[in-house]
Amino acid sequence: MKLIGILGSSGSGKTTFTEYLEKKPSVGVVHVDLITADIKKKYFKSFLQSKDKNTTENTIVSPKIKTGVRTLFYKNKFAFNLFINIRNKLIEKQMENQIREFKNKGKKLVIIEDWALPTHKKLCRRLDKIYAIKRNLITRRRALKERDNLSTREVKLDDIPYSLKYIQIPEKSDFSTIYNDGSIQDLYKKAEELYKSFEILTFDERYSVRGKENLKNPERKSEKSTKKKQKKQDNVLDQK
Repeated sequence: MKLIGILGSSGSGKTTFTEYLEKKPSVGVVHVDLITADIKKKYFKSFLQSKDKNTTENTIVSPKIKTGVRTLFYKNKFAFNLFINIRNKLIEKQMENQIREFKNKGKKLVIIEDWALPTHKKLCRRLDKIYAIKRNLITRRRALKERDNLSTREVKLDDIPYSLKYIQIPEKSDFSTIYNDGSIQDLYKKAEELYKSFEILTFDERYSVRGKENLKNPERKSEKSTKKKQKKQDNVLDQK
């Protein structure tokens, strides 16, 4: 089983990317945001914004933290590290349980999707590869505003951990960047390329890929067919 990590700022396209891969039968995805959403609702209700400010599809599932609270934790490195340590202690057991479940189910590729992935230091040492999803700043912020109904101040707060380098890629890690600089279909194509790079295609997927290649290259298919016929004729002549 391969274990990889996907990270990136809010609105970069991490979830869109991993949700595409999650449809593959041999892939399992640990969406850390979903785990933290349950933790926030259970232990930090007083820190959350009111329901009338959490009306989008995304914020109903994972409610927004009050802007003042986020400002307190995000603008001070000591406070941020304290916040991250508490967060990680509450979620890492569930993360490990999900990884174990995917392994038991025979998943060939397990993906950890988390904006704060590098803060899971022990886990990062086990990862076969880390990918960062990057998107144009203006495009990303605009999309984030629309998705979560955020103010400009709230959107800028999301960028602080990366811009102030509270979060850094672990040294010695096998790291690559995936640029989300086109349409959603372009991002899906990049996800498909990543999937194929791990050589874990199922039999049906391999058959489908060969079929598509033949459709794209009918001359190649015809050439193979001709070679097979020629080989059969040669065998008949040899027998005579």
